[in-house]
Amino acid sequence: MTAGDWTTLLVGIAAVTVALTAIPESPHRRKILLSAGGLVVLALVIGVVSQVLPTEDKTPTASPSTPVAPPPQTPAPTTNTTPPPTPTPTTTPTARPTSTQAPLTPVPTPVGQTFHDVNSNNGQGSVIAEIRPDGGVEQPFTPTAYQVGFVGVVTSRDPSHGPAVVDPACPGTAVGAVRYAILDRSGQVLRESADLPACRDTATPWTLDPPLPVAAGERYILRVVNRTDTILSIYFNSVPGVEPYIRISGAIDDTAARGKSVSGRISG
Repeated sequence: MTAGDWTTLLVGIAAVTVALTAIPESPHRRKILLSAGGLVVLALVIGVVSQVLPTEDKTPTASPSTPVAPPPQTPAPTTNTTPPPTPTPTTTPTARPTSTQAPLTPVPTPVGQTFHDVNSNNGQGSVIAEIRPDGGVEQPFTPTAYQVGFVGVVTSRDPSHGPAVVDPACPGTAVGAVRYAILDRSGQVLRESADLPACRDTATPWTLDPPLPVAAGERYILRVVNRTDTILSIYFNSVPGVEPYIRISGAIDDTAARGKSVSGRISG
């Protein structure tokens, strides 16, 4: 209790005492005085006890389930004494070739490797087919090299269709003219020769300069066309492992040549 509370209590007791003394004499006056005295004593006891006992702390406390975060502290500024790292020189990477750049050319198989070789020896089963002007034959072949550098097909002509003539392009005589062409498997012409002297009973040579790049193992077609104004003969024969011709045009009679291959040589 505070000093003000004690003052109020004492003033109240004095007022009660004055009031009690003013009570006239009566049979109940003694009881009233005793009761009032008891109330005064009780009030004094309560005041003393409240002074001795600790008072309840009314200061609100934080809930144990909710931790109270400490107030934020502003860190003291620090001074970085470490020198900055020295930049490392970078090297610009070399650009890779794009798809627009030409692919690497495979190393060709040595020139001269032969991948079509069919003889024209009459004693070994060779036959001829007579071809009219602008007629011809198509012979498939599969190179084992990465280029074609030489083509030669054996031709001839019956003397009744015209005389042979001397031509420096042939080892003997020429009997007309032929034109070669190499096609891919879809029939597209990859390389075509000019009209060449058709050599009698021997291969009419065509040297490809530069050689024609091809894919080893892929199927190609050699086309031979009669560019003479009269009938020209082409030799055929059968050789194991060599595919027979696939098309003939302008033939007078191709019965004997059916199932056979064009006689001649194709090499890298």
